[in-house]
Amino acid sequence: PKYFSNAELQRLLDLESQQIATVTYHYWVNTAKANDPVELLDFIEFEFIDHQHLLLATSELCDAIEVKSIKMSNYSAELALKFNNQIRIRSENMSDFPLWERAIEYPIDEVLLEKNIHNQYYSDKILLHLGPMFIQIEVGELGLRVSENTEDSN
Repeated sequence: PKYFSNAELQRLLDLESQQIATVTYHYWVNTAKANDPVELLDFIEFEFIDHQHLLLATSELCDAIEVKSIKMSNYSAELALKFNNQIRIRSENMSDFPLWERAIEYPIDEVLLEKNIHNQYYSDKILLHLGPMFIQIEVGELGLRVSENTEDSN
């Protein structure tokens, strides 16, 4: 298993009491096979009402969530140049998506993470508690996955 670094852990815990303003999904898109493109949710970007940002990313091997500090426009341009425009980033504002539309009405009450007996926090899943909602962000074979939990499943 992989674990959040102390710096990543602090950034995640700093989310508590923050109010989300916008949520943007950034998809990694491989168009090398024109008739069979591969697309995965590589980044979730949160902008808060105080204009701070948090970028969650899937690790290169899709086995952990990482907290990143990169500028998406630069990253997208670098990918396009490096892979001759066959790999690119497609961004989509998800703030009006029903799950996030409800979630942004509430501040983040808690960030819930699983830990082991050595107080190391696993980096494969994050549970955000916002008002009556629990939103789970986890990593899978095809990038990040987002779902609503009806109760705290930790």
